[in-house]
Order: sequence, then structure tokens, then C-alpha cells
Amino acid sequence: PREDLNPFRIAQIQFDMAAEFLKLDLGLRLILRTPKRVLEVSLPTKMDNGQVKVFTGYRVQHNVSRGPGKGGIRFHPNVTLDEVKALAAWMTWKTATVNVPFGGAKGGVICDPKRMSKSELERMTRRYASEILPIIGPSQDIPAPIPFASQPLEITPFRLTHPFRLAYTPLTAPSRVISQNRPFSSQSLR
Repeated sequence: PREDLNPFRIAQIQFDMAAEFLKLDLGLRLILRTPKRVLEVSLPTKMDNGQVKVFTGYRVQHNVSRGPGKGGIRFHPNVTLDEVKALAAWMTWKTATVNVPFGGAKGGVICDPKRMSKSELERMTRRYASEILPIIGPSQDIPAPIPFASQPLEITPFRLTHPFRLAYTPLTAPSRVISQNRPFSSQSLR
């Protein structure tokens, strides 16, 4: 038999083992095994050669009962919905374990950032920000910075795309979120 390496199934098995050890109530187990919200979006993006390419993106809010969701956005050619669901679940449990007032969320976009220019990445990230806007914000879900290994692009396109909707304050967001008054640069979050 072949080993099942589906990340979400692995996360659920891990959760079931921990829930059994902790003797969690069955109702609570069902709530904590299931993502609260899953959003799939299409991201039409104009490439530098003038053609339009449509990328697929996801945002998963696993659980936000302890506070707004927090979690990064993975840009990779092999991103899957199950991977994003697993990462959001693991973030839920991680924030609860260390007792910080956040829930778990995660995003993902199926793309190869190493083969995209900085301007293509920025356009795609802005589109992603526009598409997930209805479910993010300081009291709902706070996307983490987006560092790219090969490109110095970060979460700043979110702030440039929707600066008023995402009015972060020190009380509602991690300290790494940038100020509205800082220009777009790779140093914005350092």
C-alpha cells in the first residue's frame, strides 16, 4: 500500500491523536477539524509580454474563535487546496498552543514566483488582495508578509491596493505590518 501524503489528511490525523489524548468533547473536535471558510479565486494577470495568465489562489480561515486569523501566503507551482487547509489548521493550533489571541489562516497561489518578474508578481499579488478583500481585515484575518526567495516583493501590494480597508493599528495587527505612510519597497517590513 502506498503512503498517503495528503497534508490535510495528515493534519487531521495529528489533530485526532491530540484530541484523543486531551479527551476533547466530540462537538469541539468536529469544529476544530473543519475549516471555517475556504475561498478559491481566479487571478487574471497581465504578464510582461502582454499576454494574460489566470492563476488560482486560495485563502483558508481554519478557526477564528480566539481572534482574527493570521497566516502567510504561499506562492508555489505545487500549491494545493489541501496543503493550504493543513497550513491554516496548523496555524490555529500553533497560536492556541502559545496562547496568542489569533486564529489560524493561510493563503496560497499556484504560480512559480522564480519565473515571474517583480512587476508580474506585484500585479498578481494586487489581484489576489482584491479577490480576498471581503474576508480579510484587522478583525477578521491578517495576511502575513510575502517574502519571495528570488524577488524582494512583500505584502506591500495589499496596502497599496486597499490602504483604507486594511487600517492596521498596533492593537489589531502584528508589529511587522507596514505603515500606510511608507513607500513600496522590499525594506518595508524590516
